[in-house]
Amino acid sequence: MQAIYCRIFTTIGLSVFSITAFAQERRTISGTVRDGKNGELVIGATIKVEEDPTINITANEYGFYSLSLPQGNYTIAVAYGGYENYRQTIQLDQNVKLDLILSQEKERTAQIDEVIISAVKKIKI
Repeated sequence: MQAIYCRIFTTIGLSVFSITAFAQERRTISGTVRDGKNGELVIGATIKVEEDPTINITANEYGFYSLSLPQGNYTIAVAYGGYENYRQTIQLDQNVKLDLILSQEKERTAQIDEVIISAVKKIKI
């Protein structure tokens, strides 16, 4: 009876060990999101991994973000109102510190060639 229990625990132990041994190692991408013009932190910027649409995080109150992903190639996309969208492809084979610098959107103004204003006033006599 003890031999059966010994075999069962050995089999379970080896199974757990082999599953963990073959699991992909995870790596971390972390850094801050900053304004490219004045260097201020961009709080609440959205960081996405284009290869996995379920991964969607926001930079915290210190402009910091952190992602843990399996080794591989990824495209990081960052968006925040008033800034140009940012994309960067990265090979994740080790932990990476990636500070993201956003550029403010160029103002979109329409140019008007000429404006004519006229008025008519009735004079009572």
